[in-house]
Formats: sequence, structure tokens, C-alpha cells
Amino acid sequence: MKFQLSEHPFLLAKAIDIPGLKRRRRVWAFVPKSYFIDRNRRFPVVYLNDGQNVFEGWKAPFKTSWETHNTIKEFEYMNLNTSILIG
Repeated sequence: MKFQLSEHPFLLAKAIDIPGLKRRRRVWAFVPKSYFIDRNRRFPVVYLNDGQNVFEGWKAPFKTSWETHNTIKEFEYMNLNTSILIG
């Protein structure tokens, strides 16, 4: 599955068809910076519901988000384990 880059270099997006709902939805993936440094490294993947609330506040119904990508960036900065986030 190919994702397109968003305004954030590690936040990727792809619209997918959902036949059961007869519509398309955008799926977001946050990939930590270290993913691009070591392509052989394996990362845990965390799936989060409510995709519009996961990453970007301007897409969320109440204009605020969980800012999960910022948490992962902080973990990476502190050399803690990081994950790929799907929302």
C-alpha cells in the first residue's frame, strides 16, 4: 500500500475504499524517523480508532487531537522504543 506524504515528513496518508460502507476513508500512518535510518529494523504497530483525532487537531471535530505522533517523537528523542501508528 503506497502512502502519500503529508505536510509532516513522517505522517503519511492514503485514501482507501471501504466496500461495506460504499465510500472512501483516509488512513494515516505515522512512521518514526528511525524507520528511514534502519529499514531492516522491525517496529511494533499500534492501531488507533478515531483516525481524525489521532494526529492533527485541524481535522478533529473539536479541533484538538491526541497528538500521538508527538509522543512517539519524544520517545525517539529519549531513545525509548517507538512504534508505527495507524489511525
